[in-house]
Amino acid sequence: MNELISILKFLRFLEESGKPTLEYDKLKNKTLARKAIAAGIREAYAPLFQADENANALDADTLKGLVAQVAGSDDAMTSRIVSTFNTLVGDAAFSDAGEPPAEPPPAKVNGVPPEVHEAPIAAVRKHAQSEFHFNIQVHLSSNGTEETYTSIFNALRRTFA
Repeated sequence: MNELISILKFLRFLEESGKPTLEYDKLKNKTLARKAIAAGIREAYAPLFQADENANALDADTLKGLVAQVAGSDDAMTSRIVSTFNTLVGDAAFSDAGEPPAEPPPAKVNGVPPEVHEAPIAAVRKHAQSEFHFNIQVHLSSNGTEETYTSIFNALRRTFA
C-alpha cells in the first residue's frame, strides 16, 4: 500500500501530507482517469518527455537508453524506472494528454453512478498489490506449563483467525 501512495504522490494525485489533490478527483471518473494518469506521468517524468516528447511510445531498448541518459542511473535502477514507467503508461491514455482533461459534469447527489463511488485509481491499482504482513514475537518463559503455552497460542489463533 505504501508503494501505491508513493506513486500517487509522485504523480501529484496526493499532496506530501497524503491529502488528495484536485487531480485525484479525476481518477474517480472513468472517462477522465486514463487521461489524468497520462497528464500525471507527463509531469512526473518531465525530463524524459523533454528529451523525447513521445517517451511513452518508445520501444523497450530505446526507452531504457533514454532513462539511463536522463537519470544517469545504473542498469538495475534503470530497469526499475523503466518497469514502473511502462506499467503506468499501460494504464494511461496519451492522446490529448497534453491538454488538461475536461472537468466532469456535476453529479447529482442521489443520482451519482456507482462507478464514481468505486475505489479510485482502479487503473493504477490493478498493477499494485497490497499485502499486509504481521510479525508476531512471543517470548515464552522457560518455567511456563504446557497449558500456559496452549492458552497463549489459542488466544492468538482466535484473534487473527
